[in-house]
Amino acid sequence: RSDGCQEFHIQHSKEMLDSGWQSLGLISQTAPELLPTMNVLTRRNTTGSTVGNTRQLNVDLNAPHLIAANMRVPLTTVVFDLDGVVWKGQYPIPNIQAAVQSTRAAGLRVCFLTNNSSESRESLSERLHQLEITVKPSDIFTAAYIAAKHLQTIEPRSQIYVTIGGGSVLVDELRAVGLTAEPLESYSHRSLSNGSCSLVIGHYPEFGYADAAKILAISGNVLDVFATERDRWYSTSTGRLPSSAWMIAGIE
Repeated sequence: RSDGCQEFHIQHSKEMLDSGWQSLGLISQTAPELLPTMNVLTRRNTTGSTVGNTRQLNVDLNAPHLIAANMRVPLTTVVFDLDGVVWKGQYPIPNIQAAVQSTRAAGLRVCFLTNNSSESRESLSERLHQLEITVKPSDIFTAAYIAAKHLQTIEPRSQIYVTIGGGSVLVDELRAVGLTAEPLESYSHRSLSNGSCSLVIGHYPEFGYADAAKILAISGNVLDVFATERDRWYSTSTGRLPSSAWMIAGIE
């Protein structure tokens, strides 16, 4: 994402491309109007002018089904990021409603993805509804939900997950998949002879010295450290703010 880019972007990793278009993310950026241009990461034999690893192709935004029709693997779903794509801070990105509407009109499923770990899927669904974008919570994938689903699939080295940040949302998502979880505050007040634990770190702007002291006190119990994201910063309507990388580095 680059702020101010007046285009739509379809982004793929090289691995996705080499495996034959396994998935696609349609990301709308700030634009005064829907522009008839898309940047598409394509195979090398695709026609179009090359800019770095990106080839530019002209595509009619009123017909997103043309893109789906040309995929080597049938395209069924488009995933929109939230921060900086659907909204920036408290303000919606211009024309995002039209982008979602045209995508659905092409017969494609629309989902939303965010590395936000402290806002519930239900809350995000309500925020989208206020922008006249209707979406079920089950079609929203947050960092807290994805972390919980991942931890559910791995062989646990400990029987309890201690959350740092993420509010009640991170704890709730972990418990929803059958894992034992509790916030650092309550865990650190119990006896230190409780056995091993794993830390799960979410976004926590209020993290400070007292929290570091609690983590140090239980550090002998910690077998693993997981983080929902480790971005250095994130964009707001008033500029960049620190994200979680600094806190995770300190905890590690």
